[in-house]
Amino acid sequence: MSRRWLGAVVAAVALSATSGAGARGLADMEARYQQSASAKRVNDVHKIADLLEAYYARTGRLPLDQRIPPSGYLTVIVGAPKVERRLQPRGNPLGREAPVLASAEMLAALREALGPEVRLPVDPQKAPNGPPNAYYVRFRPNGQYLVTGFLRQPYDFTIQVAPDVYVYALRSEIGDWGDPWDHARVTRQVPQTEREAIRAAGAAEDRRFGQWVDGAGN
Repeated sequence: MSRRWLGAVVAAVALSATSGAGARGLADMEARYQQSASAKRVNDVHKIADLLEAYYARTGRLPLDQRIPPSGYLTVIVGAPKVERRLQPRGNPLGREAPVLASAEMLAALREALGPEVRLPVDPQKAPNGPPNAYYVRFRPNGQYLVTGFLRQPYDFTIQVAPDVYVYALRSEIGDWGDPWDHARVTRQVPQTEREAIRAAGAAEDRRFGQWVDGAGN
């Protein structure tokens, strides 16, 4: 083999090794990112459910209760404004339903009862077409709700609904949502010590991601 060909082979092997290492590095970075995002998403689901519980405790009903159909349910999508507009026609990341309302209407109702300082968390996913990137709140009559966040990785108490798609969900004490949502955790039954740990982990990631829905642009 000539020196020129030998040099080409060595260069190709080196490039292949470098590319492989680069791909592994990117995969590791993505895994770490999704782990951080999972902690934020779980805490965000709790934040939304806590707001619904506070609203119910103050008013005896859920936000938008007059919009909830007698049968079926009302879905609200919670995300960054551009993400909400993109996802509304498509439905959730699995494409199985079409959300009815953007978060602005629910946020307005929450603020009316709980105060203007109320804010809703935003999923940390940057790409508007790369789910998971929104939270979904489902309402049924008589004080029933279900809050879901989509994760890329398994996490404590998640429900796997598709390959590499896991859902962390909280629901009201009453309600029959059917499988798999009946396996969702009941907000009021999460132990306080666990809730504090979830809040602490999520707060660290909030500082990292720092996005909120404030009603503007929705």
